[in-house]
Amino acid sequence: AYSITSHWQEVVENCDKAIQLNPDDASTYRLRGSAYYHLDRNEKALADFDRIVQSVNVKAVDLAFRSLIYGRLG
Repeated sequence: AYSITSHWQEVVENCDKAIQLNPDDASTYRLRGSAYYHLDRNEKALADFDRIVQSVNVKAVDLAFRSLIYGRLG
């Protein structure tokens, strides 16, 4: 049976491989961070979005995800 959780886990694994090849690609951290968010792995998601926010490639969606994660963490 198809599981959305397994889909998000696969996204994380693929992003991990992509980051090894290009550790400066903000879009890969954005995708992995959003997958972590959907997997309820908030600390890891926050780390990815924090990395993006510290770069020059920050977008409004990155700040929105950080806000959502901070809301979950209390």
